[in-house]
Amino acid sequence: MVIQDVRGRYASDGAWEPLRNEGHDGADTIAWAAELGGSNGRVGMLGGSYCGHTQWRAAIEQPPALKAITPLMTWAEPSEALVARGGATQFSVIVGWAMAAAFDW
Repeated sequence: MVIQDVRGRYASDGAWEPLRNEGHDGADTIAWAAELGGSNGRVGMLGGSYCGHTQWRAAIEQPPALKAITPLMTWAEPSEALVARGGATQFSVIVGWAMAAAFDW
């Protein structure tokens, strides 16, 4: 099992830009994990909320080693489920999430 922080969060280097680098970074990590000693070359992903969304983004990149994703309690399209519903912006969700995400726990 590999646990990775997204770029710029917690122990990960770089600058965090929400929802921007997760696809490319995820595909890179999948390729790296598939080559680790003891790996059979097949990678699966598991996680909920923001970590669930990172799976959708990585899968869009179609890394050959990715064989399964299990996104839990998440969204596939942020503009329809995270920040809006039916075209209406959800300011309470945006503000609450932005305030919580801004803290580097």
